[in-house]
Amino acid sequence: MGILTSNKYIGSPIASCDGEFAVTLALSAVPSDITANIAVVIQSSASMSGAPLERVKVSAAELISAIEKSGADRARASVISFSDRACELQSLTEDSSLLISAVNGISASGGSALACALTEAHHSLEGAEGLKIIAVFSDGTYTGADPSSAAASITDDGIALYFIAVESSTSDDNCLSRLGSLSSSPSAAYVITAPADGGGTFPYFIADLSENLAVNGAESICVNETVSDNFEIVSAAAPTLGTVTVTGRRTLTWNISQLGLAVPEGAALTFNVRHTGEGSGEKCINASAVYTDCSGNTAAFNSPEILIDCGHIDYFEPSASYTETTAADCGEEIAIDAGEITMTGSGRLARVSVTLRGVCPGRRTALAVQLSEAAPDGTEHSRGMRTFIVPAHSYPSRRDIRVNSLTFVLPDDSEIPAGCNGERVYRTRIYATSYPV
Repeated sequence: MGILTSNKYIGSPIASCDGEFAVTLALSAVPSDITANIAVVIQSSASMSGAPLERVKVSAAELISAIEKSGADRARASVISFSDRACELQSLTEDSSLLISAVNGISASGGSALACALTEAHHSLEGAEGLKIIAVFSDGTYTGADPSSAAASITDDGIALYFIAVESSTSDDNCLSRLGSLSSSPSAAYVITAPADGGGTFPYFIADLSENLAVNGAESICVNETVSDNFEIVSAAAPTLGTVTVTGRRTLTWNISQLGLAVPEGAALTFNVRHTGEGSGEKCINASAVYTDCSGNTAAFNSPEILIDCGHIDYFEPSASYTETTAADCGEEIAIDAGEITMTGSGRLARVSVTLRGVCPGRRTALAVQLSEAAPDGTEHSRGMRTFIVPAHSYPSRRDIRVNSLTFVLPDDSEIPAGCNGERVYRTRIYATSYPV
């Protein structure tokens, strides 16, 4: 069945400016020269109602369809759902229509008896000959008995136990570590995180599966990792399989001679990365992560982001208006008329910056900047007002937001005399209020 999962995740969702954090690459592969038996287990508790369960049903159906499209011989699957109790909705079969029908009939209610579900999946594969895989779609929460014993019984029997982590109404920060304590080892290769964008599928579990299912494990694996220019690689620990070489400030290469040729097998590599860029905000870690092998597998890694906290958030005024010109295909020359700007008299640009202190998460800020000029006789003359909506931030607590370089054009006004030495006095007033998104 070749490469089954390719995964990348970060050890912390937030890092400080110039801070370090861990990044993990993981792969799993399984042989294809024996019968494959896959138990698809779906959590259908009340916490999964709505979008989470619908996404899981779409992904489970895609997994079943991928097995069928691969043309792999002797591949069978079963379907199990669990809420207050676990129920096998379809026993092992090669008939994808029966399997998909069972998946589509699942509805959400009740609790989350994960221990019962693992036991039922184990029973579902009893007596089956060949490769055995259990794929559990779960939010990581459970009710009733502790599932640890049931999970250990599965992995002790040589069954590959995967978890596809789903974000639901009861998800918490410990869900991934909780599922990782139950999965096959290394957990980085057997716990797959759902995309956070609300999309319908789990691409790094399903992607390219229809092609890889016909491949027997993987040989001569090479992963070339390049982090984005906001980061640098500090060090790399010895991987669970293979060797790693840091080839540059932002690059490394991971080589594995073989993976999953005889039994299901996973491998993980953890390396430390330091932030070297500027400013706070969400930063993409990947520049690229390229997988190759000599077995014909295809694999792609997800591209996680990390929130960089520099103690404040920088906000810049949107750029000025522009002139747009379209160039025809194969044209050798274009003429651009950017209009006119008349330079009359002296003057200056004023760039106003301000720090908004203690802005709560999830709240936009309405900001107004008023600029005036004070004449020598004490009278005050308006020079204009700028208004802005500063976007909400997603940090977990209050943050300072630095609003940079709000630009005013200030031609000298002949009706307002300058001071004794030609100086001019300007007064700035700031008005701000925040409100929920």
